[in-house]
Amino acid sequence: MTDDKPDSSIKAIMSRMSAEEYTKSLAQIFGGSWRQVLWAEEQGIPAALGLTTEQWVKDRLGGYVRLSIEERNKAIDELLSTSGHSLREIAQIIGVSKSTVHNRTAKLQRRVARERELAGKICALPERKYGVIYADPPWKFAPWSANGMDRSAANHYLEQETTEILALDVDRLAYNDSVLFLWATVPMQKVAFAVMDGWGFDYRTEFVWHKDKIGTGFWNRNKHEKLLVGVRGNPPAPAPGEQWDSIVEAPRTLHSVKPEKFYQLIEAYIPNLPKLELYARNTRPGWDSWGNEIPTTAAASSSAAASPAAAPHVPRPDAVAGTSL
Repeated sequence: MTDDKPDSSIKAIMSRMSAEEYTKSLAQIFGGSWRQVLWAEEQGIPAALGLTTEQWVKDRLGGYVRLSIEERNKAIDELLSTSGHSLREIAQIIGVSKSTVHNRTAKLQRRVARERELAGKICALPERKYGVIYADPPWKFAPWSANGMDRSAANHYLEQETTEILALDVDRLAYNDSVLFLWATVPMQKVAFAVMDGWGFDYRTEFVWHKDKIGTGFWNRNKHEKLLVGVRGNPPAPAPGEQWDSIVEAPRTLHSVKPEKFYQLIEAYIPNLPKLELYARNTRPGWDSWGNEIPTTAAASSSAAASPAAAPHVPRPDAVAGTSL
């Protein structure tokens, strides 16, 4: 038997003897795993023994399997969406109080409602604003000597001076309550914090991209890159239990191309707010994109909202003095 939900086709009137046998085997192997508890309740095992679900788990299985907050929240979400059980029944299946289940659902509902309300306010503005800014600036980092020029970023894309990056009118693009996701290479972190501050955002936290291949470095061989997170105003944070781990493992591909996982992270955290990617390499459905590496065919085939050429609210290269974009 695995921890997956057993085949429901064996469901039948549960005799007391069968219930006793199942209880013994379950106690020996799993204890009170909530999926097994759910199945047992559906088969009527606790009732066949004259026990409530909670009594059956505590008295006959030795107690519930302890869940982390993340595991507990995922279990509650799954049971709410698939089982049709009441909050009280869900609480007994997982081994928590009814108020814990209620608080979980209430927090999710409040968070979703707040983000949708904010998205409505932003989209109703006469001048387009964004609740999410995602940027991967072409930081200019000079090697210590000419020996390192063969590995310089300048061989792959046009770099920008920090003053040029700061000159982008991000303040005009970002809504009062918005989030900035800003990529920073290891040697440019201090500069990245200055850019975040200059664009009007306060640092909150960061994610680390753990790469599968080792890179270069002076004191060590870098195998990670950071995605800094800053906010302005009071945008909605993820609901408790919805947060991703701070370290995200993903393979390295082309030079400086960031993993798909980080787009998924942002879309999971903030599904409804308008999103803008600065220094984009391609367009993405539901996003506006700006960057000199976007293929012409992609820009032409994308919607007007996602096309930098058709989005006058996005700063054009000639609107920023000295920009190399």
